Amino acid sequence: MIDNCHRYLGMLLGPPAFDRGSNPLPHAAEALVMSHFGKLNASPQTVHNSIAPYVKALKALSAKLAHFQRVGTSCIEEEEVMQLVFACLFLSFWEVG
Repeated sequence: MIDNCHRYLGMLLGPPAFDRGSNPLPHAAEALVMSHFGKLNASPQTVHNSIAPYVKALKALSAKLAHFQRVGTSCIEEEEVMQLVFACLFLSFWEVG
């Protein structure tokens, strides 16, 4: 699990590896990072700005789940599932933080 987390965060730091519009993972990571660093630096504006990528992540997550429901589970790749799992984890950490 930790290895996957490092891999996905590494992919987010490099050149765009994801379709940012349809994948909730980059939006969820951006929201979490903005919120975390906003709190560390006592910047309420940065924390507030983390709401926009959070909402984008929720919308992308909803669209991705609707797509999975339409195509069925036999067409879903493990990589897509792992990205959704980590997007959900990042969103959960954002909400707890």
